[in-house]
Amino acid sequence: MAITIRLFVLGLVLSPFGILAAEPGNEFLMPGTTKMFMSLPNPDVAREQFNASQFGELVNHEKMAKFMDALEEQYKDTGQLAERLGIAPRDLDGVYDGEVSLAVIQPGGDRKDFATALIMKIRDGDPD
Repeated sequence: MAITIRLFVLGLVLSPFGILAAEPGNEFLMPGTTKMFMSLPNPDVAREQFNASQFGELVNHEKMAKFMDALEEQYKDTGQLAERLGIAPRDLDGVYDGEVSLAVIQPGGDRKDFATALIMKIRDGDPD
């Protein structure tokens, strides 16, 4: 009981400073009809970590450039998601300022009806 009271008091003391009052993630914005949800809490950090991984080093190696260019062209040809959303992943560079999420939702309960949602925290003002 004493530990619970101490933790509660600690929470009251620290929450005004934002230490315990983190923003809820985008998953809390999704309706119950969400069928698929993917999220990157910080895309810039994810990109850095990917590039530092062995797989990132492989795809960024100069000998892989021709293959990666061909793969990117194939991706452009099958860009159904970009067409449906009206925005390509590269269009988001410099716009987001935090979590970026993608979800597939079944809005009306119809098993054949799906919607795609892109949710992101955007940068305030001029990014420069």
